Amino acid sequence: NLKINGNQIINLKDVRFPQNLQYLELNNNQIKNLYGVIFNKNLKILYLNDNQITDLRDVRFPLNLRVLELNNNQITNFYDVILPGYLEKLYLNNNQIQDLRDIDWPIDLIELELEGNQIPESEQIHIPGVIIRY
Repeated sequence: NLKINGNQIINLKDVRFPQNLQYLELNNNQIKNLYGVIFNKNLKILYLNDNQITDLRDVRFPLNLRVLELNNNQITNFYDVILPGYLEKLYLNNNQIQDLRDIDWPIDLIELELEGNQIPESEQIHIPGVIIRY
């Protein structure tokens, strides 16, 4: 496990994480984007809450990731996000997301939290077997 919370980190582009790392917390930093970040393939839990992330395009999340928390960021765009197929829990509370159409949701997804976003009721989605909180 690695916890790097509250350290005013802005960029992770040149950071190399240990290959055996399975749990990573990067909460309460100042991370603006994840462009070029290489997460190790064994990572299963990733917390990126309370940063300044605005966009997730071109982010390569590890295929084995099971839990992804991105609460309290500034994410506006969720288009072209490639979510790992084994992802079970995705938390996107308190961002600025307005549209979730045309997203390939992971087949293993069981929980999706979207509270505090700007998704109109007419744009809210339903995914069979998934608990969704708006």
